[in-house]
Amino acid sequence: QNPEVVFDFYFVGYAKDRENEIVWLLAQLKQLNYSVEFKIVKSKDEEVPYLNIIENILKSKCIIDINQKGQSGLTLRPLEAMFFNKKLLTNNKNIIQSDFYHPNNIFVLNMDNFEKISQFMNEDNVKLPDSVLNKYEINNWMDVYL
Repeated sequence: QNPEVVFDFYFVGYAKDRENEIVWLLAQLKQLNYSVEFKIVKSKDEEVPYLNIIENILKSKCIIDINQKGQSGLTLRPLEAMFFNKKLLTNNKNIIQSDFYHPNNIFVLNMDNFEKISQFMNEDNVKLPDSVLNKYEINNWMDVYL
């Protein structure tokens, strides 16, 4: 049984060179009265155990993925969104080329119109076919990360 969704948006990660973008996004979402859970990690002793991250993902409607400057590959967040059937808000424009991309499921910052975030949040997620999910080997992924 899945826990009740209590956050509209969830972010966890090191500040690195993206703190300004994360803080800006947090302010925008709060201004729109979304419930948010943001944990900006600044040092090793503030790290969040992965099990706690999964618990918060399960309690969230949308996971936030803010890549560092120059990063173009996938992080864990898109995979978590895919496997836990959560929405994803990301600044990774390359994600639209992924076989799991669907505009109902993934909102791309600086590409999609931020004024349409409410519309995005209200749309139902599109279930991805097993053929796509299986490419990302959820069983192996779950064994490694849980």
